[in-house]
Amino acid sequence: MTKLCSPKYRAMGVSLDSQIMNQTLFNIITNSECVDFKELCIAKGKLVWVLYCDLVCLDDDGSVLDVASLALIAALKSLNLPKVDYDTDTKTIKVDDKVKVPLEMKHLPVISTFISFEDKYLLVDPTADEETTADTTITISTCDGSLCYVYQPGGNSIKPEQFEMLVK
Repeated sequence: MTKLCSPKYRAMGVSLDSQIMNQTLFNIITNSECVDFKELCIAKGKLVWVLYCDLVCLDDDGSVLDVASLALIAALKSLNLPKVDYDTDTKTIKVDDKVKVPLEMKHLPVISTFISFEDKYLLVDPTADEETTADTTITISTCDGSLCYVYQPGGNSIKPEQFEMLVK
């Protein structure tokens, strides 16, 4: 998160919000099991694909984690890797750039951010101003109707019946 997207971030260095968002996105992808990480293995113990995705926030006007997760999932869905063969005898690697192998997405996680006011009002997809005035912010990730990740950065707890309603 840079000063480009909001004046609340410093001009230099990686913000704590960026680090938290990176870890939360990783946790969502991992817990949803939308990507089979074994599929990234080319030769066991020898070669594996390592994926990096740089996301740049242009305007932080709330629910940034929701948008970042959509961008990451779209990037993963459109990813095509070149076919790679590894010969264990000669230890040679052959890359065929003409044959592309898409990354299989087993599931598509859905991420939604909610805020609560006065322990009774709930609002989905809050703006940055609404997030700063909320009692609680909670981001819920579901996959095929099942809960796969919850992120609540402090604040008040919400009632169990409210949480159940948010998951549905």
